[in-house]
Amino acid sequence: MTDIKAEPGVRERIAAAEIVARWLSRGLYPERLVRAEENVSRFLTELVAGTVRWRRTLEWITGRYLRRRPSRALQACLMTGVYQMFFMDSVPDYAAVSTVTAAARHFAGEGGARLVNAVLRRVQNDRAIIWKELEQQPPPIRLSHPDHLWRRWAARWGEESAEALCVWNNQRPYLTLRVRTSRTSLCGFLERLKRHSIAAEPHPFSPDEFLLLRSQGAISLLPGYQRGEFVVQDPSARVAVDLLDPQSGERILDACAAPGGKTIMIADRTGGRAQITAVDRYEDRMKVLKANLTRCGLSGIALFQLDLTSARAGEWLKEGAFDRVLLDVPCTNTGVIRKHPDVKWSWSESRLRRTLLLQERLLDAVARTVASGGRLVYSTCSLEVEENQKMVGKFLAAHSDFALEEIRSTFPPETQTDGVFAAAMKRRP
Repeated sequence: MTDIKAEPGVRERIAAAEIVARWLSRGLYPERLVRAEENVSRFLTELVAGTVRWRRTLEWITGRYLRRRPSRALQACLMTGVYQMFFMDSVPDYAAVSTVTAAARHFAGEGGARLVNAVLRRVQNDRAIIWKELEQQPPPIRLSHPDHLWRRWAARWGEESAEALCVWNNQRPYLTLRVRTSRTSLCGFLERLKRHSIAAEPHPFSPDEFLLLRSQGAISLLPGYQRGEFVVQDPSARVAVDLLDPQSGERILDACAAPGGKTIMIADRTGGRAQITAVDRYEDRMKVLKANLTRCGLSGIALFQLDLTSARAGEWLKEGAFDRVLLDVPCTNTGVIRKHPDVKWSWSESRLRRTLLLQERLLDAVARTVASGGRLVYSTCSLEVEENQKMVGKFLAAHSDFALEEIRSTFPPETQTDGVFAAAMKRRP
């Protein structure tokens, strides 16, 4: 537990090191660990996310000064300390060194404090040399990505595009909003943000509907939040909904709906005059979905907590029950590494294989619910061809009653969005 008697700046460094150490040793989700802390600050959030993002580079830097691997706690102290010195311009070196040294003392007494202090001071003195040598390192070290993802992406797109993707992944993400123009105008909403000294601009991918915020505070304090005038959402989310092309009066299934952004978009597109059903497997995610629908004033959507691959679901998934089905499947998330940097460290071929099996089962489960002449849209936030083009090809080969209509995808460095894939398939009459 964090030492509540420590100075505020030291408490945050202790909390950050604890979270990073738990992530390194047990693979726990760092975002969830941050949210579990009391009085979470933007500094703590940034320090943890940045350390996770730049893990490999930070390990390369600290490894230059260590004869053997220290404890996880001290390793985490060193990584968070070097991150502050190299990537957080707002933190003076002396503050980073002194507070992280104090944090190390909390974990490992005076011996640990001396080790961390000595390494950080040597890093401080050698900063120019380190930057110069880092520039000569292979891309996975220089750009802090695992070798297997780098090789996979470089083989597919070439090294220049793979490097652009890694650079994109390492940038701090901005907040993007979809303004619900049925409730407020884009210009009017922008003007209110300006009056609250919040810098925002139309997102180039979808400037008629999405805004990019350059500065932000708590989302719940943004103007229009309680009235449901906006949804926190990446512009790439519209790709799947555009392909779905929902219409008023239709029966529509959002099969993996939480947290509800696409469900809300479908409701907005149809003016609340479609029969929308939203399903998700997990209770905690259903609570978030319900809360988002309530905030947005959408009460006419049928909600079900259901594992679509279970035996129970077989009774619920009726033949031809829906005119349009959106299946935004669980995936390996390589299109959203910028927002979730731990994804690149947990990605593996074995995880990919498990994910592919789930995706295939979900596709098979919902296919029968598509009405004759209806549309099924399969989508992911993955960049991997196995989860995207190959999965669609495999499905079509096994389901001759479906025909491919259109495929769309985004590549983050080009579109300035998350990386997504979506395929629209029509069930033959």
